[in-house]
Amino acid sequence: RLYELEQQLPSSFIRINKSALANEMALDRFAVAYTGAVDAVFKCGYREYVSRRCFAEIKRRYDR
Repeated sequence: RLYELEQQLPSSFIRINKSALANEMALDRFAVAYTGAVDAVFKCGYREYVSRRCFAEIKRRYDR
């Protein structure tokens, strides 16, 4: 299960949606669309959708 894997990985891995984890070291930026949707853009160019719930948690993590 993904939550079990998330517990075993280092803290640099963050959940970005219900079915994906991302390594913060591989992230380039977050891109916001006009509709309000947020994508995680990786250094390699890959884009993955970030859920609203996970994005709120990511914002709290960086606001500390």
